[in-house]
Amino acid sequence: MKTLGYYISLVAGIMLAVPACSLIGPLDDLKIEYVYTDETVINDEASAENALAGVYASWKSFGICSFFTNQCLRAGTIASSNVAGYDDFQINQITDDNTSIEQFYTDQYFVINGANSLISILESEKEIQGLSDVRRSEILSEAYFLKALAEHYLLCTFGQFYDMSSKYGIVIMDDPVRSNEPKARSTVADSYESILSDLDKAENAPEVPAVGHAGRYAVMLLRAKVLLNAGRYEEAAKVAGELIDAKDADLGESYLDPFRSPYQSPEILFDLYCAYPGSSLGGDSYSNSYAIPGEPLTSLADEMVPGAGTQVSGAPSSAEVEAWLAEGTNEQDVLAFINGMMYTAYTSVQDIVDENISFGMSEEEAYESALQAIAMAAEMMGFELAGPDAWTGYDGRYILTYSNTEGVNGMSKYIYGQYVEGPSNTIFFLRLADAYYIKAEAEARQGESHYEAARTALARVIERAGYDRTYVDAIPDDDLVKTIMQHRFMENFTENMDDYYDQVRALMLDEENFCDNSGRVSRSNTLIAPVPRAALAGNTLLQQLP
Repeated sequence: MKTLGYYISLVAGIMLAVPACSLIGPLDDLKIEYVYTDETVINDEASAENALAGVYASWKSFGICSFFTNQCLRAGTIASSNVAGYDDFQINQITDDNTSIEQFYTDQYFVINGANSLISILESEKEIQGLSDVRRSEILSEAYFLKALAEHYLLCTFGQFYDMSSKYGIVIMDDPVRSNEPKARSTVADSYESILSDLDKAENAPEVPAVGHAGRYAVMLLRAKVLLNAGRYEEAAKVAGELIDAKDADLGESYLDPFRSPYQSPEILFDLYCAYPGSSLGGDSYSNSYAIPGEPLTSLADEMVPGAGTQVSGAPSSAEVEAWLAEGTNEQDVLAFINGMMYTAYTSVQDIVDENISFGMSEEEAYESALQAIAMAAEMMGFELAGPDAWTGYDGRYILTYSNTEGVNGMSKYIYGQYVEGPSNTIFFLRLADAYYIKAEAEARQGESHYEAARTALARVIERAGYDRTYVDAIPDDDLVKTIMQHRFMENFTENMDDYYDQVRALMLDEENFCDNSGRVSRSNTLIAPVPRAALAGNTLLQQLP
């Protein structure tokens, strides 16, 4: 549950000091060197598959994964973070020497360069032993998809992606980079054309991809998303509608269905397969940061449902935790459990209290936090110290995510613990549910004659959150786009950075945000991140945003 998730996260803060898993990690014992050195040659099917796996694995870098967490601060979907560079994101006043910005920028181009290296070999006339023409085409398509996805994130993060007339797009790299040659930004319009061209070349992605890989339906959803951002609403609605027609049966009955089985759910069109040890995310900070929702998210969840939101927690009282600790060897057992999970060396509850005080808490706050952390750890060990939460007056997706939570992290989207053998948390890049919101918004932005199609798409996906067709039909026409974007926000929060990018689009296109996040999303904030200072120093043709 939310409260316990928060307090255990305080104890877990030390985990950020543990060295991150290697950038690549043994993803099925595959190595990325096949992609990134000129001397290495792809000779057979196995080495081609290794190279592709290396590009996928490069998405797990600490710089990329931790940036997703920091972006949640800008979006107002989490309350706090201690990932490097977080303080700029907390107020959305980001400088060009921010560590997180520099790492993300560098790592995204690392992905692109790896994809380009693989593409250049597969598009050559080189014979690759044992690799069929069909599989060669599929690998090539997957590489183009991964390149397009990185370009999408770069454009939305560092370019004026909402303005097709802007000259501030991104630097497009269509060939492997082997030297530091300067290159200017492309315009936003040309950046979109490049992304869509790459997606055209990804059309032969497999219909049923391997776990953790992208297939043709992921390509379709990314295309629809890119078209929506580009303001090409008729095309976006068409692609999203085709995807819905093909995959509607795979939409989970419950909002939480895809998160309960992230590597088996047909609703998830692309996520990375992550497991510990060896191939977990480089910046898996979900258990540290994601348990406490940000105020903009909580306020919108409350606003969308009649009546004041109430949260009745089932957390045990301090007296109940103290009594449990006094029984037998419970204190020693729970400390041993925490030490094994968190790589700490606590010998008493007071050690946790002292650490909390070092974080700036008062002695009373530190003690209460320690007890609640102990309570959550005890629950993870199988002890029932807490009763059920009883929340009312909030959006159904918010309640499902933060009350009576599943998993160990205090929120039900990311259920796996860190440093626990087996599946681990992932990034949900593309979920089928998003196709319905994209279609709904794209239809609504085309005007009155499209409102019925917009309402039908919206009704289908939000019914599992407790909203019926009567609710959808009652949305005033003038509020339809805003309401669709609010529901998309409540669907996607903390997943794929659309929770932030959509706020920027709303502000720039509609002159107002759809949620109360004015402290971070306003024209006085750094809505678009500056290109890192190091990138400017290495590329004399690259221009900073005005």
